[in-house]
This record gives sequence, structure tokens and C-alpha cells, in this order.
Amino acid sequence: MKSILALILITLLAGCSQIKERLMIKPKIVERPALVLQETRPVTSKPVDFIIITKENVEEVFKDLEKSGEDMVFFALTEQGYKALSLNVADLRRYIVQQNAVIKAYKDYYQPKKEEKK
Repeated sequence: MKSILALILITLLAGCSQIKERLMIKPKIVERPALVLQETRPVTSKPVDFIIITKENVEEVFKDLEKSGEDMVFFALTEQGYKALSLNVADLRRYIVQQNAVIKAYKDYYQPKKEEKK
């Protein structure tokens, strides 16, 4: 059985060697496809009011909030926590600026520059 398979394989391989045509490969230059990027919606920040509560003004702030009729909800940060929050926001801003630079580089690479009209 193995000898029959070997004989068939040798015959097939020998048959391929009889093809005298040469394979020619010609490179074809293909234009870059158009880069399609969705325009991003700019961020519009909502105003945030910070109320600083200390030992000295805690009662006054509570009274003012009760008079305004707003629900009282408190989030507290230590000085170190506020610094960390500020640094995190700065890091996010830096990252966004870097990503915008990358997107601009891709646009400049893929989209041909419009010639200025004189």
C-alpha cells in the first residue's frame, strides 16, 4: 500500500516538472484607500460648583443648603485625594491631546493635501 502511494506521489511530482511556462509576477501599485474618520463631537463641560466645608463654616453651609431646597449629598476629598484627582484629569487631557496628534498624522498621511487656489 505504501509503495503504491509513493509511486503515485512520484508520478505527480514528475508531471509537475514538465511544465515549461514561467511564472511572472508583476507588482501592481495600488492607491491607498480613503481614510474615513467620523468627526468627533467636542466635549462641553458642565459647570461644577465646589463648596469648601471646614470646621468653622460647616453649620452655615448646611443651613444655606437646606434653605436652597436642594438635596444634600457630600463627597469628601483629602488634600492628597484632590491632588490625585487633578493629576488624573491632567493625564487624561495629555492623553487626548496625544491621540488627536496621532489621528491628525493618519489624516495627513492618507488624505492628499488640497492644493491652494491662487
